[in-house]
Amino acid sequence: MSVSCLCSAPDDKLAQLARAEYDAATDRVRLFFVKPLKFGRIQQPTISAATLTDLAGNPLDGNGDGTPGDSFQILFGRGTNFSIRDSQGDVASLKLTKGGVIDLRQPPGAATPSLTLIGATPGVSVLSGKVKKSRTGDGRVSIASLAGTTGVDLTKLVRCSSAVATRCLDIGVLSAAVVDRVLEHLDWGKVGSGLDF
Repeated sequence: MSVSCLCSAPDDKLAQLARAEYDAATDRVRLFFVKPLKFGRIQQPTISAATLTDLAGNPLDGNGDGTPGDSFQILFGRGTNFSIRDSQGDVASLKLTKGGVIDLRQPPGAATPSLTLIGATPGVSVLSGKVKKSRTGDGRVSIASLAGTTGVDLTKLVRCSSAVATRCLDIGVLSAAVVDRVLEHLDWGKVGSGLDF
């Protein structure tokens, strides 16, 4: 099986898969890559339906619509700072300082990414963020959700409000609890690190 991985635009490189392990108890597949995943970069692996089948020989249903034959894609990254460009060209710059990492994921069919802060130090960690408006954009970058913010200083995060209508982050759900830790155990930057799907 091969996994096409858009590791940082405009590079489209083929990431070699070392092995895949299926866990029947959780109904998840964990992928182990030959080379380490890049810390601090947004990546987009594509798993081809033509190269992955279940035990009965059915091709992958990558978009989860119940019809086999679709490739699976997810946009993800883990690091302390990211730049996110929306469809209008506006760019959000996010940075987590003084402890922790940002886990970014945008699953198939989702229009905007979700962010989870992992390992942030309450009362110490600071999340800052701002938006650079493009000539054709509205100056707002949407984030589906932001979780794991307990005790994190968010005063430097420019959020959209009635007082701030442009050059801001439009955050759908702001949650103090870390709801989804799918990638938390992943050891980024080490050969053979795994990724759960």
